Amino acid sequence: MCPKYGGSAVLVLLMHFFGETAASAQDQRPTVIVYVYNNANAPESIMAKTGGYVREMFQKAGIELVWLDSMARLRSGQADSLATAHGAGTAVHVSVVIVPRPDVIAPEIRNLEGRIGWTPGGQQTRTYVFYQRVEAFVLNNFGRIDTLRVPRLLTYAITHELGHLLLPVADAHSKKGIMKAQLDGNDLTELFSGSLGFSSKEAELMGNEIQRRSRLEQTVH
Repeated sequence: MCPKYGGSAVLVLLMHFFGETAASAQDQRPTVIVYVYNNANAPESIMAKTGGYVREMFQKAGIELVWLDSMARLRSGQADSLATAHGAGTAVHVSVVIVPRPDVIAPEIRNLEGRIGWTPGGQQTRTYVFYQRVEAFVLNNFGRIDTLRVPRLLTYAITHELGHLLLPVADAHSKKGIMKAQLDGNDLTELFSGSLGFSSKEAELMGNEIQRRSRLEQTVH
């Protein structure tokens, strides 16, 4: 009957409308594309888990994160071109370089064993993480914290340093959460249970900054 057919047509139209609305909302979500350079030769399994955890932490903050294994892309002959990257022109592009130790790139902190990551002052596009220090911390504390694993601590180091790249403040350190300068036992428990993250204010600041920079990139290009 016509009423039944009409109802089906309305349903299809509504589904199409809401599908387009959801896709549009996804397109407008602040997005950061992270080029990951695994110069420390960390196992691919660890990098894959870490990438998933980092994406989850940013998703909780309302930010879409695209994790690109730049070393694998280079081995396969793909260039890291911003013009052809996923989301080019609508996102902010940054890089994380994972190195064994800070000796060469940051000799001023090579004796500060507690530092597992480093973002140069004023830097907005590149940060560094020290893989051997992450491994050493896990090895030294595994007996005390049985849930301690390399991917989770590597996730903290990368996410914290990305916060320094994306937060539009001179000193991004906070009294609690992922941007805390030094974690204690309670923070580690939250980290390895997956509950440690950005505050709502930090999420708002990063989202606004990502959108501001992406608009600026579109204007320049």
